[in-house]
Formats: sequence, C-alpha cells, structure tokens
Amino acid sequence: MGNIVMIHGAWHGGWCWQPVADRLRARGHRTYAPSLTGLGDRSHLLSEEVGLATHIADVVNLIRWEGLRDVVLVGHSYGGQVISCAAAQAADRIGALVYVDAFVTEPGRSIAQYGRSPSAGDIEKVAREQGNCWRAPPPDASIWVSDPKLIDWINARTTDQPLKSTTEPAMMGDATGIPQVPSTYVLAEQHDNPAFPRFFARYSGAPGWRTVSLDTTHDVMLTMPDELAELIDQAASEVVTELEDT
Repeated sequence: MGNIVMIHGAWHGGWCWQPVADRLRARGHRTYAPSLTGLGDRSHLLSEEVGLATHIADVVNLIRWEGLRDVVLVGHSYGGQVISCAAAQAADRIGALVYVDAFVTEPGRSIAQYGRSPSAGDIEKVAREQGNCWRAPPPDASIWVSDPKLIDWINARTTDQPLKSTTEPAMMGDATGIPQVPSTYVLAEQHDNPAFPRFFARYSGAPGWRTVSLDTTHDVMLTMPDELAELIDQAASEVVTELEDT
C-alpha cells in the first residue's frame, strides 16, 4: 500500500517506533523507522559535527536511495524539524506529513528558538555541564511517559543528543517552506512543551490539515500505538486513493 517513513525525536532512536511499525506492516505498508546519525543503533557515529543538516540528509537519502515516492513522512518531537526540512528538499516525493507532538518548522528557525518544555530543562546548559559543550545526555524518561515499566524500557535505550541539532536553523534548500501536502498534527495533551499546543491551535481548521488531540503523554508511539497507527494508516490510505483517482 503506502510508503511510510517515521522519524524519532531527540535522544530516541528508530526503536521507539517498533509497536507502530509492526501494526503498519501488518496492514501492508512499506514502513521505515531509521535511527538518525549519532542516535540509537547509530550512536557510535555521534560526533561534534553531527547536527540538523546531518539528520535531514539521513531522511532525504533514505527516500531517494530506496526509490520512495508519495511518502507519508512522520516526525515526533524534534523529528518534526527534521521532516519539515526533508520534505522541503524532496517535495516531489512526499505525499503527506504527520507531526506527532512535534515542531512544525519555519524557515531559518532553530529548535532552540521555540523554547523547551519545563521538564526537559535547558539542553544547552546540560550539554555545557555534562557533555563537553556539544552533546546532551538524555533526561529521565518520566518526562515523556508515566508508566514505570515503560520509563525503565526507554531509559535503557536513550542516547546523547548532539547540541548542534537544536541550534542549527531550519534548512529548506531551494524551497521557501514545507510542501503543501495533506498534513496531520497529533497533540499529546499531557505533555508540557508550550510550543506544541500553539502548533495545534495554528493548524486546527487550516486548509489541508487534520488535527487530533490525544489524552496521553509525549511518546505517543509507545503509549497509544493502536491509535497512532490508525492515524498514519489513514493518511497513507488517502495518498493511495488520490493516486488511484488520478
């Protein structure tokens, strides 16, 4: 059916998408959940030079080297910054966008300029005090989920985040912004980042946007995998239907 690429947030890796990926593959979708350079199973590649530009290239190259078209590109949290820029640079290959409690990037702005949730604290301060000024060790997973077993499971898997990924401004290539494709914004009501409700409000009722509010914590892919898989499946099915109608 559809081509789906799911991008994780800060400190995470492709591992966090496993429950959703399993559900989507069971529905017949070609599904990818890569770890960005320097994170997760690619944490051995972390260096001072890894930043937003590296992560954008990760996604654009995956799409191009796998020959994917009409892609449903999904981003969680920091991953929203990555997919916005990747979609702008590979606009002819994108069929839909899904933001999961995520940043919806504006050209030239960095993640740091949006501020951070109170629970996550100041990533630059953490990097300065604990990460040689260029990497930030992960916070306790209790800021993303509330279930004790899930907290332990996440804590065993998170890895350092390169500071450069949060301070580099959004890079759209030759594009002036995100491509105008059907888009979904999923808000996690129990998370405390003030930027995300603002994005949700901005796109509620906007042409081409679907907004969904879920009563859960930040790592929606782990706390509500059935519901999130359903939303992504819906976006993918709509892309396929539109192609069949043209």
